[in-house]
This record gives sequence, C-alpha cells and structure tokens, in this order.
Amino acid sequence: MHCYPVAADNRFNEDLSPNQMATDSATAVTPPPRAGTWRWIVVGLLFLFEYLLISLIFEVQPLRGQPGLAGLLGYADIFVPIMLAAVAVLIFLADDTLRLDLREVMTARVGWFRFLGSLIAQLFAWFVFLLTTIAMFGESGGLERDLRFKLSLWLTSGTITGLLLLNAVVPLRRVVWFLRRHANVLLIALAAGAVALFTARVSEELWEPLSTMTLLVVVAILQLFSSNVLIEPDPPAVGLGEFAVIIDHSCSGYEGVGLMLVFLGVYMWSQRQSLRFPQVLWLLPIAVAVIWAANAMRIAALIAIGAHWSPEVALGGFHSKAGWVFFCAIALITVYITQRSEFFAKDVPSDRDTWNPTAAHLVPMLVLIATALVTGLFVTDFNSFYPAAILLAAGALFLYREYFNWQLTLDWRAVGIGIAVFAVWIAMEPAPDLAAVDRWQTAYQALPPAIAWLWLICRVLGSVIVVPIAEELAFRGYLMRRLMSADFTRVEFSGIPWLALLGSSVAFALIHQRVLAGVLAGVGYGAAYILRGRLGDAIVAHLVTNALLAAYVLFGSRWWFWI
Repeated sequence: MHCYPVAADNRFNEDLSPNQMATDSATAVTPPPRAGTWRWIVVGLLFLFEYLLISLIFEVQPLRGQPGLAGLLGYADIFVPIMLAAVAVLIFLADDTLRLDLREVMTARVGWFRFLGSLIAQLFAWFVFLLTTIAMFGESGGLERDLRFKLSLWLTSGTITGLLLLNAVVPLRRVVWFLRRHANVLLIALAAGAVALFTARVSEELWEPLSTMTLLVVVAILQLFSSNVLIEPDPPAVGLGEFAVIIDHSCSGYEGVGLMLVFLGVYMWSQRQSLRFPQVLWLLPIAVAVIWAANAMRIAALIAIGAHWSPEVALGGFHSKAGWVFFCAIALITVYITQRSEFFAKDVPSDRDTWNPTAAHLVPMLVLIATALVTGLFVTDFNSFYPAAILLAAGALFLYREYFNWQLTLDWRAVGIGIAVFAVWIAMEPAPDLAAVDRWQTAYQALPPAIAWLWLICRVLGSVIVVPIAEELAFRGYLMRRLMSADFTRVEFSGIPWLALLGSSVAFALIHQRVLAGVLAGVGYGAAYILRGRLGDAIVAHLVTNALLAAYVLFGSRWWFWI
C-alpha cells in the first residue's frame, strides 16, 4: 500500500515516492548520515542501570533539614527530575537550527578506541563514585566525619563518570561547541525545569485550602438540584443519599491548575511571535478559573452518577477519565478562541484555508482518542461504544481523502515486520486480569445476538483497517517527520534519523500503555516506513499485526487483548 498526499493548488506539493520528493531538492530537509545508533543504546542502558542501582540503594531525603552541607545534600535527588523537565521544555523551545545542530553532535563519528576506552574508564569512575556514595550515605559511613573531603570526591567522581559516559558516543569538543552555540536556550530550559519542579513541590502544600473551596462549590452545585446533600467536615466529604466522596488532594483541582499553567506557558512561548502581549496574559487567570470550576462540576457529576445511576461507572471510567476530558476540551477551546480573537492574536485569518496537511495526518487519530476518552466515562470493562469511535474515525479519514492516494504495493519486508511485531506483542503481554476478562465476557454475552455480531464486526474492521491507518498517519507520517522539522511535509521519508524514530515510537507506546512492547512495535513500523520511503508499508505492517492479533483473539478466546 502506497500512501501519499495529493498536491492541490500547489499548496501541499509532496510526493512520498521512494526515490524523490516533489518539493525542490534544495529546500527538502535531508537528515545527516546515521552513526553509532547501537552505541547510544548501550550507553543509555548502562546509564539507566547505574542510576537506578544507586537511587534504589541510597536515600538522601532524610538529610533534609540538617544544618550545613548535609542539609543541601538532601536535595541531590532533584537533579535528574530537573534535567528531565528541562529536556521536555527544550523540545518545545527548539527551532530547526538547534535540532540540526543536535543531530550533528549526536551523529558525530566516534572510533572504537574512544568508545571502548571511555566505557572502561567510566566503569572504574562509577565504581569510585559508588564507594564514595557508600561512605557518605551508607549506614557504616557518616556525613559528620570528613564531610568536605567526601563531598569533593563524590562530586568529582560523579562528574567524571558522566563525562566519560558521554565521551563514549560524542566527542566532548562537539558538546562544548553545542553548549556555547545554544547557551541561552539551554539555560532557559534548565531554569524552566527547576521552576516546574519547584512549582510542583509547592503546589502540594496548596491542596488543603483548595479542597475546602472545592467542597463548598460542589455542595452549591448539588444543592441546585437536590436538598438531600450530605456534608462531612473531617475528612472533607460530600454526597447524595448513601453515595459520598472525600475531597482529597487528587480532587482539590491543583493538578489541573498546574497542568493548565504549564500548557499555556508552553503555548504562549512557542507562539509568542503571533500573540499580542500583554493582552494574552489574561488567559492565565481565566483558564485557571475555568479548569478549577470544571473540576468542581466533574465531582458534582460523579456524585450524581454514583447516587442515581451506577456507583461502578462513577468510581470507574468517569472518575479516572473525566478530568482528562475536561482538561483537553478546555485547552483546545482556549487555543481555538485565542487564534481567532483579534484581542489575543496578531494575525487572524479572514477566510479559513481548508488545505491543512497537519489536520489530515492527526485528526483521525485525535478522533479515536477523543471518542475513547468520552465513552470511557461511562464504561467499566466492556466498551459498547467502540463502533462509534471507529465510525467517527473512518468519517475523518473520508473527510481528508483528497489528501492521499492509496496504491496497493505489498512488500514482503513490511509483511515480515508485521508478523515479527505480532510475535513480540504476544510474548510481552502481561498476565491478564481474569476477573476483568470474566466481566467483559459477561457484558458481551448479555448483548442481543445481532448487536453482538455487529459489535464484533466493527471491532475487527476497526482494529485491522481504521486504527492502523489513523495511527500510522499520526505517528510515522506526522510525528516522526515533525521531530526533524517544523515543516514536516519537506522531510524525506527515507533516511529518518534514529532519534526521530525512537521519539515517535515512545509516543506510540504511551498511548498503548505497554511501554517496551509499544516502543519495539513503533520501531518496527518506522523501519518498514524507512526501507522504501513509503508510509503505506508501515500501514501494511501494522495491518498484518492487528489482523493476526484479531485472529489470535477470536480463535484462541484471548479476549483480554481487546479490553
């Protein structure tokens, strides 16, 4: 199957043929040659092992509150979270120049002598770092003796350990060049990461007053429709009849407020050239108030559902998913209003251009996710609304049909990758929840025969046809190329660097809630895509996997794969 967008009115002139692109070759984004991918994997696994080993053995938090250097060491565990938050911020701040420079650094050639020598030296340095850590934090050691010497040795050995590990895959002079070239952006990302972590820690202390305010608003909402509202002050709880909920930190609304502030902060920064400042800053208090009020309405609705309809639905799908549904809806509506308001945006389009390649690649997948979130509010184990999600996603694919030509050109390598991914997926499937499987089967068997057959047909057609197309358009067609350039339509399909392949595979894994198996599957489909430069090959591989999985479920009664 060969899938490629159709050029219309010269607005989106891209050909996904294996040999060339329809865009001018001078403007096409061609990735640099890949080098040492497996070395990065080795180094990454080694770092993960060393970090987890030390972090699991030693605990520094008990040192907090002690005087002097010992108290400061109690906060050593925040270093890695700050770096991870900084990397997340950097992803949003990075422009094409930074991405290209980063790929140049990460694909720099490193000889065998440097690689092996650095790893051997790194293992020795890490062993010294481990011994120093034992001397500082182990039960037999003690911070009260020779603290300054131990601290100096600990910091020195830790720094040398990290530099040697990095030197195994990247020449340090290239790292220094990159740091000097992008120092401002890197410092901003690091500061934002520290602020994000600090804000998260501080916000944990705000949940008690927010819980009280949330309780009062929930009571006011429920009293509009019923006089039988029950209130308990300690712990704060509210209910109707015999159904009540406790307003703890997860219900107070501070998490939604924090997420909204982070989302709007990233959005305003990334779109700062097109937004009006300081007018757009009004969005911060408005959106925070709306998301907090929506949380109160969510709790009131949960109590009403539990008291008058089904406690299982209220405490199951609605409780776990309603918050994300409200957050996504409010975030999208905020962006939509902002982009179309002359008060907030500088350039408001007078007439909407319907040719949108980003929407063509993402809308079918977003429809699947949105439908799953909304329908998940009212289901527990058996999703009777699945046909609705498939029909809506199929409608989105039909709506954007003019963007793509579909030509069936089967490739044995794509089929083989699909079979291999199926084998990996089956082998790495965790032990099923037999109680949930029984509930699923009971609910399915309770359907009328005609409805049950219709649901089953939609389930098979959806997983074999609609889902592979929607997911490959989003994760391989869009995200994998978008990680290389903002104008993803000018990125060649062949020669995608491993970093973009891995990043899109991680995102693919997260929505499937099977991290390792999902990453391997995403890498497999991405490889099928890259081999001939055809998105259709990735779709074929995905289709083969899901078809085999459907047969495995139907003929082997492995229903837990569909729960």
